[in-house]
Amino acid sequence: MSNLPLVTDATAAPDQAAALSAVKKAMGAVPNLTRAMAHSPALLHGYLGLAGGLDRGTLDRSTRERLAIAIAQSNACSYCLSAHTYLGQKVAGLSAEQVAAARKGDADDAKTAALLTFAVTVNEHRGQIDDSALAAVRHAGASDAEIAEVIGHVGLNVLTNYFNNVAHTDIDFPVVSAGSIPLMWWCVTPKPQDQHCTITYRKKSRREVRPVISSENSLAWVAAMHPEAFKR
Repeated sequence: MSNLPLVTDATAAPDQAAALSAVKKAMGAVPNLTRAMAHSPALLHGYLGLAGGLDRGTLDRSTRERLAIAIAQSNACSYCLSAHTYLGQKVAGLSAEQVAAARKGDADDAKTAALLTFAVTVNEHRGQIDDSALAAVRHAGASDAEIAEVIGHVGLNVLTNYFNNVAHTDIDFPVVSAGSIPLMWWCVTPKPQDQHCTITYRKKSRREVRPVISSENSLAWVAAMHPEAFKR
């Protein structure tokens, strides 16, 4: 059951109804994601604006859907994985093999594979990547415009992934389960000190990234198993 009730045509306030009408015009349908977002018309219009702008960018529909699939899998968002698996196959013409590869951040051509790898790296490292990640995607042939748009797609999909994961939006597409992902504790801040998950980290170098991955939802478990992550 959704943690946020869906705004229906019958229950929508005038500003919510106007936002949902914009969704119908832009998408041809009104997915449950947008009905949950419609509690805040400002959020819904912002989402539509970013999505619509990126749709007019340099990346084709196939690449955009593969990016959405890869990021949804990375963030364990079953709603978005279900939606973009459906759209990827029915609208962008992706094969089942291409969808499966995208879930792993891979593709059947080198440039698209590099774009997906870059997107997943940006997502999982919270944007704190080193120069080699940019060098690799550029070496594969990506332009600065394409790199910029990939970062934009990461942001767009983080918005929808996080929103659906929190809201537990009822899936209105053929269901594809993203499963679960482990907790990941990152020391990635470029500042000398910063707060993450109520823990203070001290950074030794600007580019240092130290992931600690746990399959347990317990901070105490992480501290016991990986005390080095909590050293100042």
